[in-house]
Parts: sequence; structure tokens; C-alpha cells
Amino acid sequence: MQAFNLKVVAKKLKNIVGAMGIRVAHMTDQRGAEACIAEIRRLNCDLGLSSGLRRLNVQDSDLAKLAQAALKSATGITNPVQANMTDLITIYQLAM
Repeated sequence: MQAFNLKVVAKKLKNIVGAMGIRVAHMTDQRGAEACIAEIRRLNCDLGLSSGLRRLNVQDSDLAKLAQAALKSATGITNPVQANMTDLITIYQLAM
């Protein structure tokens, strides 16, 4: 989801990765945000957290149902970028 929100939260993500100890002074906000996303993925891997929805037995046929539920979720309202059904299915596809 961070990649989906990147266009409006790049500076914040750059600041986060800077707080994680990555040198960001020479980076653009976009590059710093990408570094943050990469660092989050690395940390998830180091912690042994599941990577990908398939590992959780999610099937392609489940994605529309998941997207529909996400549209009804209060968390979607507070997301920096409002996602529609197509956006959510794409996000889930990328997370497979």
C-alpha cells in the first residue's frame, strides 16, 4: 500500500527511512520513499513475516471479495489516496 500512496507521502516515507538509520540527505523524496519501502520489505523478511498473499492461501478468485470488503472498511477513508475497486484489486494482485 505504501507504493500506492507514494505520490502523496514520499517525503514522510523518506523521513521514516532516515529515522531507521538510512542516509537520505542525498536522496530525492521519491528515492527516499522507495528506500523506505525496500527497508520495510527487508525487515519483514528478517522477521520471518509472510511475504505474499498466496502464502496465506489467498486465491485470485478471492481478490474482488477482499477489495469489496476494503471499500467498506473505515481504514480506507483515512488512507492518503482514496482507492477504488480497480485500484484495490491491483494492489492485491501485486501482493500475491
